[in-house]
This record gives sequence, C-alpha cells and structure tokens, in this order.
Amino acid sequence: GLGRAEAYLYQNGKKEQVTLFLFDHVLIICKKDRRNSLIYYGRADLDQSEFEDLIDGKGKETTFSSSPLIDGSFLCS
Repeated sequence: GLGRAEAYLYQNGKKEQVTLFLFDHVLIICKKDRRNSLIYYGRADLDQSEFEDLIDGKGKETTFSSSPLIDGSFLCS
C-alpha cells in the first residue's frame, strides 16, 4: 500500500472513526471492532471517484463520491 491514515467518516449525519488504506487505484475503508481489530467496511475505486478538499478552519476535510456503497466526507487527523 501507499499509505495509511486514521480519519472520521461523516455519512448520513453520523461520525465514525475509520482507518484508510491507500493503494494505486483503490481506497480501502476499515472500522475497528470491540477488540480493536480492523474490519473491512468498504472500498472506493479511485479511477471513478471525485474528490474535493474543504477547509473550514478547524481541519482539512475531503469529500468524495464513489460507488453507491461509499459516499461521504473524511476528516483526516
């Protein structure tokens, strides 16, 4: 993989902590379970996604649209 980041996923008014794994053409999204193990949540095909950086003064937020499975905003820490 090319990178790993801890982030918050904002989706349908809910905030969830996720871990992102970046590869050449795909972004893998994982959540932690009760035992702190990573569980696969979804993926975004980067060749068919649109990204936009939003800066609100508190942090950097990235919004993207991909497949119907994953659409939302990420706030990376």
